[in-house]
Amino acid sequence: MYQVYALADAREPERVRYVGQTLLPLDVQLRAHLYDAASGEHGRLPNWVRAVLAEGRQVVIRELDASADEVTARWLALRTIATFRSKAFSLVNASPMGLRGGWHHTATARARIGAAARARARNVCSVATRTKIAQALSGQKKSPAARARMAAAHKGKPHSAERKAKLSAANKGRTRSLAARARMRVAQHGWRRAKALREGA
Repeated sequence: MYQVYALADAREPERVRYVGQTLLPLDVQLRAHLYDAASGEHGRLPNWVRAVLAEGRQVVIRELDASADEVTARWLALRTIATFRSKAFSLVNASPMGLRGGWHHTATARARIGAAARARARNVCSVATRTKIAQALSGQKKSPAARARMAAAHKGKPHSAERKAKLSAANKGRTRSLAARARMRVAQHGWRRAKALREGA
């Protein structure tokens, strides 16, 4: 049996604040609403439930109507919502139709959501996001273990021509410190020696 129910503040049980529809026993449905509010769910209904509980009051539930048919029950719920709103009841039903699941994004909102999802799928960040990431990482030094993992991940992966051109442009005009040049000489010496050993083997 589908039930149309109302939620209210226990101190003002006749002042209905929410109208819903459920197949669950009413005590179970009430616990579900209380759980949503306690778990931090956002929305007008959970916000209202949290406000009532924060003032030391209780939320009560009662049946308004019922039907064995889901479509009929939904029609009864919508009619009840319209009736309460016509009497200036301050309902916290969020969607235009009153019940959960009746809300639909506008075409503009859907377009924005789709564009953001496609960008995430391509792992593409906006310029503003990249700037924030760069600022957050600025000055941070990788640990030896992290550098070792990064080196292992890139080992054997040759740079593309485009990547080489970018690296060349980025390094052009930079002056290496004496310590950096010394480290590079040591690294190149070891690389050349290893290459000579491999070729002579």
